Amino acid sequence: MDRLEVLKSSKIRVTTLEFCKEVGYANKSALRHFPVLRRELSLYISQFPAGRGRNAPSRIRYFEVQMERQNQTIDRLERKVNTIPKLKARIFELEAKGKGDEEAKRRLRGMLSTVVALLSNSDFAKARDLHSRLEKEVKALLDEE
Repeated sequence: MDRLEVLKSSKIRVTTLEFCKEVGYANKSALRHFPVLRRELSLYISQFPAGRGRNAPSRIRYFEVQMERQNQTIDRLERKVNTIPKLKARIFELEAKGKGDEEAKRRLRGMLSTVVALLSNSDFAKARDLHSRLEKEVKALLDEE
């Protein structure tokens, strides 16, 4: 496939047999093991106008290949177009989930602050504070006497 890409980029005209010899295959029948390569090579070769050889592709085949290429491009673009709404829906779901998570985080912070406020205002906390102040005052009085 790499060699075919090099040929495509340089627009070199080549036959199937020439390609096989260049790549190192014994003959054209070796391409039967590589259906994708065979199809791409066939499309590449047929894009050149018909020559005057014994196995020269006809003008009809040239246009058929061009139509096949266009159809492949159309199919690829349609697949991309079909994935866009799915991705947009997924983005919307994730954003909604993120907003819900933020709301839950705010709610939990509020609950925690309420619990802390209740514990700090509880009778136990007040009693402990009062006890420590009384101890300090008693110690101060005892020290004065």
